[in-house]
Amino acid sequence: MLEIRTLNKNDKKAFFKYVQACLNDNTKFGVFAKERYENFDFDKFDDFCDELELDAKNPVDPKKSRQVAYFGFENNVIVGSIRCRLDIEKEDLLQFGGHIGYDVPEYARGNHVSEKLCQFAFDKYRENNVKRVLLVIDEDNYASRHVAEKFNGTIENWVYEPDDNAKVARYWIEL
Repeated sequence: MLEIRTLNKNDKKAFFKYVQACLNDNTKFGVFAKERYENFDFDKFDDFCDELELDAKNPVDPKKSRQVAYFGFENNVIVGSIRCRLDIEKEDLLQFGGHIGYDVPEYARGNHVSEKLCQFAFDKYRENNVKRVLLVIDEDNYASRHVAEKFNGTIENWVYEPDDNAKVARYWIEL
């Protein structure tokens, strides 16, 4: 059974294994998680948990969106994470980032984890009266495009994302 929740300070061991899996993921779709955690300092795990909590309420940088990070656990193993961005008008989220970003490590792929994480996130957005959610997905990330289409996402347009040198689809999902 998948348990989806925020990270807490007792999750250090599970998070360590998750980060190691992300760092060892040499697939194209593991790149973002790999970059996110490449300089992670496990001696500062408690501080990291505090930062996640702060990011959800009031980020230090006022130009950044509030973001709630949830992690999916199965048998005390992290099988994925999803970040729900609450201020889509900030940064370049409306163009390139979208409301949601998620990662599923190689060992958990093929088990519909991303679908379950997205369903959870959509429920959270509904609770906050968000009527539609933007997912921005690389052109050749067929698994994520399938997830967006499973939830009746419609492509508004394709744009070139210069930071990633990638063509991305902007899917809107009506909640």
